Amino acid sequence: MDRPVLHAFVDELLEDERLAAFAEALPTRARVSEPALPLLLASLHERLNRGLVCALPEDADARDAAEAAAWFLGEDRVALLPSRGVHWASGLEPPPHLVGERARALDVLARGGLVCASATALAEGMPPAGERPEPIVVAQGQEPGIDLLAEGFALAGYERVERVEERGQFAVRGGLVDVFPTTGREPLRIELFGDEIESIRAFSPFTQRALHPVESAVVYPAAERRPDLS
Repeated sequence: MDRPVLHAFVDELLEDERLAAFAEALPTRARVSEPALPLLLASLHERLNRGLVCALPEDADARDAAEAAAWFLGEDRVALLPSRGVHWASGLEPPPHLVGERARALDVLARGGLVCASATALAEGMPPAGERPEPIVVAQGQEPGIDLLAEGFALAGYERVERVEERGQFAVRGGLVDVFPTTGREPLRIELFGDEIESIRAFSPFTQRALHPVESAVVYPAAERRPDLS
């Protein structure tokens, strides 16, 4: 995978002995200016070569840091862990896009990436691994069949609708399964021939017209716990 152009700044900082000393001293304390934080996080992540979590005061701070750090490391290696937006005691599920971001953060961290989290998100915690829906990978050539694919989306907390327009929804029409991933910018149209996925295309939620082909995608859950479908 090609490195982002701004990774050159990371390479330069990796040559600085002060960064090496700071990395060796972790956990420690240091004053870092806000504009320099994303570059420092990206460089520390490269230096340590392992998963790294940065705790920040608010969700907005964590989001800003994650978005900026991605310019240095690439979007695939950086994630945001936001707070739920609703209390556990309320029994309510967070909005689908927050559920997806939280699930993706765990995935990125497990792959050794950089996660920027708010203090509230870290204090809230997550459901036990055995209770959380797994991300669903869809790719051309897979043979899940329409019924199993639809069941998988339902078990991941996706709402079945007639027409997909918002994140966290899916629909089945003939040999097509539409789904709007919780972390996606666009919904996906999965076309099956028999049990095999023949093609995947992004489409407009407004016009419902296909936009461009997609080879594969990770569909993160829309619920933090597996729903009871019995």
